[in-house]
Amino acid sequence: MSRQAEHLPICALALLVMSIASAGCHAPEASAWIEAAASQPSETAVPPEIAAVATTVLGQGAEVVAFGDLAHNGHQQVLVANQIGVVSEAEPGIRFTRAAMLERTGTKWAEVLRCDEYLKNPDGYLGGARLEPVTGWRLEWSGQGAKQQRELLFTPLKTSGATSMTTVTVRWNPSVKRYQSVDQTTGRFFAEVPSLSTPESPLR
Repeated sequence: MSRQAEHLPICALALLVMSIASAGCHAPEASAWIEAAASQPSETAVPPEIAAVATTVLGQGAEVVAFGDLAHNGHQQVLVANQIGVVSEAEPGIRFTRAAMLERTGTKWAEVLRCDEYLKNPDGYLGGARLEPVTGWRLEWSGQGAKQQRELLFTPLKTSGATSMTTVTVRWNPSVKRYQSVDQTTGRFFAEVPSLSTPESPLR
């Protein structure tokens, strides 16, 4: 599929805000992993339509990290973020305060992953992640091949007095058609946490 064919039709923008608002807690038909922003040519400009998606979701200053048929499933996806600072070679990826992944099905866009103070999908908070609010994150990604399983690696930025922060690994779970966090030891998905007061999340 050409890059032009992947871009958001202008007529769909009129439905964007209403589509996101009406999505509520219902997961869209499909979603999957992002490609690394570095995999897109630096000279590739973000189309105005895609920039409008970022602004609508995260406001002025939101940046498009990646866009296109990122899941290789025929669905347009966009990863947007409110980026902060510069990441050094010792800490690759991007730094941000808020990020969101959206996917388009037909003419409708729906948010399928949100990372602000917490990590969550339309079904709840991601299991295995810290229950305390986070003010900033670093995101890395792996598995950039066309057929490779992709992982999103979310690490809270260090706060005053903290010695280390635990990275949360997130993958697309095809069994339930949504993003979930993963136990790196067993490779099993955590169930969502319905409430922040829930102490832990069972594995699936």
